Amino acid sequence: METLILEFLNTDWIIRCQGKEDPLYNEAWLNRYFKKVIGSDIESSETLSIQMTNLRTIFINSIEALVNEELNLDVLIKELNKYFAVAPGVRIITSNEGKYDIGFKTDQVTDDFILAELCFLMHQLLFESEKERIRICENPDCKYIFFDNSRNKSKRHCYEGCANIMKVRRFREKNATK
Repeated sequence: METLILEFLNTDWIIRCQGKEDPLYNEAWLNRYFKKVIGSDIESSETLSIQMTNLRTIFINSIEALVNEELNLDVLIKELNKYFAVAPGVRIITSNEGKYDIGFKTDQVTDDFILAELCFLMHQLLFESEKERIRICENPDCKYIFFDNSRNKSKRHCYEGCANIMKVRRFREKNATK
């Protein structure tokens, strides 16, 4: 669950750190992603990509506020509800191998449906997972958003490479003053 929304959020990282084109404007990437999210391909458009980019910005700002303990949940809930209000379809409970989940059912996969589904994934991340485990990599050149699965909830970097880079920076800063 958290991996799907994190994959969406970290499309921003792909642009910043890898210098690649925005995946939200790449039809092949969108179809792979939404096949995992809703089980089917989507009809992508420039308008949808712009809307998803705006939504990604709202979500990333919310995650940054959450990590800094400044998140105003009422404001975010109002924003999510705007997207839910215009989406076609209904919420349904599904069962899969004894696990129950709530999903969104529609006969038409519209842009509004897709945006509402992304809002639902964000809702799950913030309200149905351990939100204190959501992290942003402390490497200022990275800022990758990840879910801290460490036992003591102390992970500060997205992977060992970023941790090593930060150790080297601290070492050089410390020794540069000597």
